[in-house]
Amino acid sequence: MLALAVALVAAGGLGGAVLYNTTGRRSAVLALAHNVTAGQSISAADLVIAHISLDPSLQPVGAASLENVVGMRATTDLMQGQFLTTTDVTRSSLVQAGQQVIGLPAKDSQLPAAALQPGNQVMVVSTGTSSAGGSGGGSTSGGSVLPPVGSQIAATVVTVGAADNDGTTVVDVAVPSAQAPQLAVLAASGGFAVVFAPRAAAEMALFAIVGGHGAPGATVTALAMLHAWPLQSGGRVLLAECDPDGVILSGALEGRLDASRGLGQLGVADRQGQLAQTLMTQLTDVSPGGTADRLLLPGVSDPAQYSGLAYVWESLANLLAALEGQGVDVLVDLGRSGAAGPSAVLARRADAVLVVARSTLRSLTTTHPRIAALRADLNAHGRGADTLGLVLVEEGPYKAADVSAQLGSPVLGLLPYAPAVAGVLSDGGNTHDRRFVRSPLLGHPHRG
Repeated sequence: MLALAVALVAAGGLGGAVLYNTTGRRSAVLALAHNVTAGQSISAADLVIAHISLDPSLQPVGAASLENVVGMRATTDLMQGQFLTTTDVTRSSLVQAGQQVIGLPAKDSQLPAAALQPGNQVMVVSTGTSSAGGSGGGSTSGGSVLPPVGSQIAATVVTVGAADNDGTTVVDVAVPSAQAPQLAVLAASGGFAVVFAPRAAAEMALFAIVGGHGAPGATVTALAMLHAWPLQSGGRVLLAECDPDGVILSGALEGRLDASRGLGQLGVADRQGQLAQTLMTQLTDVSPGGTADRLLLPGVSDPAQYSGLAYVWESLANLLAALEGQGVDVLVDLGRSGAAGPSAVLARRADAVLVVARSTLRSLTTTHPRIAALRADLNAHGRGADTLGLVLVEEGPYKAADVSAQLGSPVLGLLPYAPAVAGVLSDGGNTHDRRFVRSPLLGHPHRG
């Protein structure tokens, strides 16, 4: 759940969501002004000061430590908007005990198109072609046998030099001492290529969002997350509207999209064994620059279509879960009722299930049995009740700590009560208006 909480803050909080602590007080902490890759030295320009309510057990770095943090190295990829914790930075060397540093003189064609940074995890692959024009897999370099073609050595980038006059860049990498001689032979031959190590599927996530009465509810929360989701290089985020009421097509999209496109087309496709291929053709690119990294699967245009999808949900859940391993974060809008019935499998497969509620008596009264039913279902058929969390819209008098105690689930995020901005997200409107862009509902940590 910690990873989810970080994601909520990084996504502009669910447009400005904050983590809650038992005191309810806000503290000045350090957050990221933009993405920082693992191993990169952190500068003052990389950081902003955010004022948020935060559980001290997460070990946030206070704003007073700014000067101490500058010059430290990121231990993992850090995303814009993410608050900084003490485990995110270190002064320790990239070269660990039992490792040696080998210099790789490489041309541009031997390196990834994206610039390498200290701390990047890479694979050095034997290509079988040497600078002398020989071939690997048994050929020699100075009397040493080259590694077989296609063999790989995992390494950590330590430093990246400037390109010299002939276009050669020396990349220093750290490898286990036992593999250093083999890599040195490969480096001398020139018969290698450097590629980024594959990311673990666990770095991506599947979130199910369940709503209550009134906006901002599941759909507004999901759209805010889609709008502000932090993306790493090559990453994408997909919002699948699986709400039985299907409001995005006629609401946020203002009817601009053909109603024949979206979730409703997947029933026939699944029966024909073409669900995966058809899903990709039903997505709409909603990224501001048309970069296809923020994608939307619109829901049904007629609630009557929903019953025809009864046998699709299991296959769709499997497909959406598989997208996690392809660099895609998936958000599933289940609306008020989509977490029950045949589509409940989407919540059961989720890494986290977010229930959106207002801090009013009416909303919390109706949320209580919903939470209880979800908890029982996730324990019996899903990934457990510990995947369940609350997003609280601050309209009423009840505090997060009281709500969490009464409902038995943690409050992971707080949303401001902003009906005008929520109306733009749910019903459409001018998303370029300054008041919309700067709304706390879509806000990011700001400079103090």
